[in-house]
Amino acid sequence: MKHLSVFVLAAVLAACGGSQHSDNGQGALQPASSSFAFVSALPISVGDCPTATNNTAAWCRDNWPPADAGTVYQYAFTETRLVAGNHFARLAYVYKPASIAANAAYPVLVDLHGGTQSGDLLFEQVPFAQLADGRSASDPIPWLKNTATCQQSALGSAQFGLGGTSATGFVSTDGSGDSCLPDTENFSAPTGAKPFYVVYPDGVFDFNGGGRSWEDGRNPSPGQLGTPNPDEQKRDDVGFIDRLIATIKQQEGTRVDTSRVYIAGVSNGGVMATRIMCNVGNSAYPELASVAAFSVSVASMADNIYAGTQGREQCPSSGSTAPLAIFVGYDAPTPNSNGQPFFTNCNPYNPADPVAPNQPACPYPTVSGDGTMPYGTAFETGGGTFTVNALAIGNVIASLDNQNFWLNQLSKSGVGGSTLNSGMFGYFTHYKRYTFANSPLVYQVYETQNGLHLNASTRYDFSAAARIYDFLFGFQKLGGKPVYIGAAYDAQSGTYGNLNGVY
Repeated sequence: MKHLSVFVLAAVLAACGGSQHSDNGQGALQPASSSFAFVSALPISVGDCPTATNNTAAWCRDNWPPADAGTVYQYAFTETRLVAGNHFARLAYVYKPASIAANAAYPVLVDLHGGTQSGDLLFEQVPFAQLADGRSASDPIPWLKNTATCQQSALGSAQFGLGGTSATGFVSTDGSGDSCLPDTENFSAPTGAKPFYVVYPDGVFDFNGGGRSWEDGRNPSPGQLGTPNPDEQKRDDVGFIDRLIATIKQQEGTRVDTSRVYIAGVSNGGVMATRIMCNVGNSAYPELASVAAFSVSVASMADNIYAGTQGREQCPSSGSTAPLAIFVGYDAPTPNSNGQPFFTNCNPYNPADPVAPNQPACPYPTVSGDGTMPYGTAFETGGGTFTVNALAIGNVIASLDNQNFWLNQLSKSGVGGSTLNSGMFGYFTHYKRYTFANSPLVYQVYETQNGLHLNASTRYDFSAAARIYDFLFGFQKLGGKPVYIGAAYDAQSGTYGNLNGVY
């Protein structure tokens, strides 16, 4: 049952120097603002893991990839802002499966953690390492799936502190409210599937000690509340990801398939992934042009990036882009953030989370419909801007506005009109899949009723990690243009056939 506790119940919470940015039709974007020096790439064994990550030896034994499966390298950089005296040590974990050979080229998946977290924790929270190194072929990854008689409660697990009555969150549909056990499904990478590099970068430690975060375009940026000049951008996280991709290519050489680089992010990392996608085609960040597809979970675009305000670059409404999948919930209980700082190093959903025992319950209650999550109060209603978890860290645009922006952006990228396929997955999830005339671009949105700010909002209608992998790995980018390389899309299941099993 370890797989289930880690991959099903784990809560995913919340976000190099160069020339001037290219013009996107709306005026010049923000200049690149940092330079980066690569310091080292150190192999981190299971024995090294506690010292390198500050996790316990038991955690490392349970979650760090075993030596015979592959090697995790800790990449270290120094970032120098073009503001005097502002320097950062930057880290990323790069997992190289043992099956990667010298005479072939392999994809790269970059996954951005949520606010207050760190890259190493993703080895526990998502099964990408097991898919990358082939362990899933012999040990498939299980997940719990809703059935007609046993479904995830709108209030989630009793441990989430939202009023749920079941330890797992699954209750009978007979109206009794009794706990029940849903179906267990499994997925895996096909036997002989090509391995890939898994990259988990670290954000920067928050000013007030609440964990690591990404400077995703909001102001104050997450973690910067209380700093001198809190509205000032403290670092260049877009540049860090750009330089990280370049360094992996330099370190691994021809073993990297430069046409198959993918970026995913959740919560604060999802807002950051959106900012990165806005900079695809930006000459200051040349490596981003090679990104073949993006995934954004429980997040939306920062309002400053949407509008080009507070010194942030404005996201272009047309130009270079890539296939995109969005996972989001709506009509969900949220932390009551009124007057509360965001980074209090607490868990707003779960007062006694067994998979995050070092994160105490937040000292404020959750409420429903407090307007602090960009989900709207009903399916596809509302617009405007919202804070995420706290009123003091800046806004993101409503999910509906974000979805419409990207539909407009992809539609304007010289691909012609769009075709919509929509319906329901499972019991609570609306899906929309747009394809575009004369183009392999795909835009897919999952919206789950009462989808919490957890598990990519799935409410267990599907496996979020599997769907993210399945979508991303169906694309490559050749000559600056996306190319679909996956199996035929199955509209009934909503899958692209890049995995075995049910997901």
